[in-house]
Amino acid sequence: MFRDIVLLDYPTIKETLRSTDRFNALKSTGSNDMNGKVNRTTTPFQTFGPRGTATTIQDYLGFISDITMAAGLIVVLAIQDGISAAVGLQAGAVFIGLVAVIVLLQRHYRVEHKLGPADRVTLMRSAIAAFCAGLLFHGVSAAGLGWWLPIIAGTALVLDGVDGWLARRTGTASAFGARFDMETDAFFILVLSALVWQLGKAGPWILVIGAMRYLLLAAAMAERRLGAELPPSRRRQVVCVVQVATLALCLLPVTTSGAATVIAAAAAVALAYSFTVDIVWLLHRP
Repeated sequence: MFRDIVLLDYPTIKETLRSTDRFNALKSTGSNDMNGKVNRTTTPFQTFGPRGTATTIQDYLGFISDITMAAGLIVVLAIQDGISAAVGLQAGAVFIGLVAVIVLLQRHYRVEHKLGPADRVTLMRSAIAAFCAGLLFHGVSAAGLGWWLPIIAGTALVLDGVDGWLARRTGTASAFGARFDMETDAFFILVLSALVWQLGKAGPWILVIGAMRYLLLAAAMAERRLGAELPPSRRRQVVCVVQVATLALCLLPVTTSGAATVIAAAAAVALAYSFTVDIVWLLHRP
């Protein structure tokens, strides 16, 4: 009788085994199952990202490698400039703060801990901004910098165009990348405006150029509508480029304080207009 029962259940057992094999195949490939759900598995070297995507140890190592290369750029700039090691240390401390901001942005936009090609270029710009901040805290003089500082600022301006082009070229444009680029621009403009003031090329009013972005963030704490995401804008991009180019021009040794005041004032008016347009849109957006 036991043999008859075994023979009677054999088709059921065979179908069960077939279903088990199919489940394992789906599980290993991450394909959709019969219920439309995705079966994902991780290896011992993978963890799930915020969206359920697998972030491997290689991704983390790649992120650390990118950060290390950017830190190396700060060291190279400090060596080429021939200034004291204090500038490098101060720039390194600023860069650590910028890396913390990057991680926070990654968490906010729920992306993996890795950078795309365009993000790596933006990271290099962040390193340049950190180096310039180190110069600011060190209190260097205009005579000691010469043409070096405007050349660095001009290089960052060129890279600002490269990262956007690279993002479109490689199809890696993202909300995180756009925000990372914007915050890097804002910090760099703040540092450059402070350097222009510190070097005596313009009065303290020029700090308004660098502080305008952060004043908007402060206002957003009181009025939540000001904290909403802005749509892409060619006007905003052009005005940002104008700010960096103007401040770099002010830092040239041949630019007098009178000329720097005039061109910086014109840039500040353009920036104020751009911010006004954005604020009006945020307050009356549909």
